[in-house]
Amino acid sequence: DWQEQFITLTAYQRNHELARNLLLKNQPVILEATYSREKYHEMLRGLAEITKSPLRVFFLDAPSDEEIAKRAIKRQEEDSPTTVVKTATVAFDIKRRYQLITGVDMVRLDPNQPLEEKVKEVLNYLVDLRSS
Repeated sequence: DWQEQFITLTAYQRNHELARNLLLKNQPVILEATYSREKYHEMLRGLAEITKSPLRVFFLDAPSDEEIAKRAIKRQEEDSPTTVVKTATVAFDIKRRYQLITGVDMVRLDPNQPLEEKVKEVLNYLVDLRSS
């Protein structure tokens, strides 16, 4: 709804303001968010352009619908059912409306890899950037 969209946009704007301040001081920044809509893509590209900073995107492909449902069932055993239904609903909604950012340096991460492997891949990529 419009209130949720307003809150989300405000959060992105605040994160980008903080990132801009750090980048202008030559501090590295990592932003974590879905960036599921074109307006957020534009904000991200604009941030990189204004600060003359390289932009690297790590994209974690969404798991299959079956895997999302499986995780929801597992969470249902651990959490309250209300949270689980909301989580699964949000995940399916984001997956349905997601727009992939284009024209950027992107590293795609496999959702089926163990978390440790995904983290290792990201860290190795960042170390390679530092040494180049």
